Amino acid sequence: MAVQQLGKLVYLDPQKVWQNEANEFTPWLQQNLEQLSAVLGIDIQAAEVAVRVGNFVADLVGEEAGSSRLVIIEGQLGRSDHEHLGRLMTYAASKDGGVIIWVAPKIQPEHRRALEWLNQISRGDVSCYGVELEVVQNGDSARGANFKTVVAPKYESLNNDRDQRYRSFFQDLLEQLHARRAGVTNANRAGYQQHLGMPTGRAGSAFRLAFSDDARFRIELYSYSGSINGTGGPGAVGDGGKSVFSHIRTNEAAIVQALGTKLVRERPDSYGISRIVWQWDKPVSITNSPDKLGELKRWALNNYFRFHDVMAPYLRNLPTRAGLVGLPQLEGLEIEEANAEAR
Repeated sequence: MAVQQLGKLVYLDPQKVWQNEANEFTPWLQQNLEQLSAVLGIDIQAAEVAVRVGNFVADLVGEEAGSSRLVIIEGQLGRSDHEHLGRLMTYAASKDGGVIIWVAPKIQPEHRRALEWLNQISRGDVSCYGVELEVVQNGDSARGANFKTVVAPKYESLNNDRDQRYRSFFQDLLEQLHARRAGVTNANRAGYQQHLGMPTGRAGSAFRLAFSDDARFRIELYSYSGSINGTGGPGAVGDGGKSVFSHIRTNEAAIVQALGTKLVRERPDSYGISRIVWQWDKPVSITNSPDKLGELKRWALNNYFRFHDVMAPYLRNLPTRAGLVGLPQLEGLEIEEANAEAR
């Protein structure tokens, strides 16, 4: 039997692929956030380049879909250094960032330990990631980029039975959502909250599956206001939440007709949070029987994609950030990495 010939991967120096961090590498990162999100298992959306933080400028600032936490991303083309670590801490403190991501060809051991220590002392309030970037080429083929997570939060148990129940319920639901539709979210791990958030691709909004405080379960379009460049509510990007709410409200009759069910509209509260809600018609709590929760999961699975697919065309019509031009993307490599530290 003939031996199959394979090409030889050549590892390229990122500093020769991108000549300038600010003008070339950072915009490329913005264009390839979907690949980075998939590797980290979170959903990053609405990221803006060169966001001013006092007298400094952060590389990228976006939001984590579903949680409204700010995402601070710092990229560099050389080995990790103290200067970039200091920048990350400055930007995160100034913006109250909840997710910190450091991308470099090599995260040095001392800087890995610094990120791990921050994850440990923050107890889940801040999530720190260290990501190493490889650029490879196989012969004359296109160059490919590969992200490898070397530091990630461990998501330790909160030792609370109710929180554990939420996590178990939403983890099972998340896996079933992935099975029904690939790419529904980059998230691969549910948290301990009473909701599961998924991206809309639009600033200031997210889809959510959530237990409410009045013993109901909801599929909702969750919108929030805030500001990357200033202060505001819990959201990350200006008045995006208000725009989403107003646009959906204008088209509410057509949406209700398409879904064939009534929706609950909750106006913006004092934090600028608003919701368009499809509510299960039965009272339910996370402490209910497995049979009752199984019935709820079936309802959620059957109707989440209906809700998503009816809402999505209206969200696409909303203005989004200006796209970058003239910067070719590298092809993403399908490489699985065993990562005991991250998981």
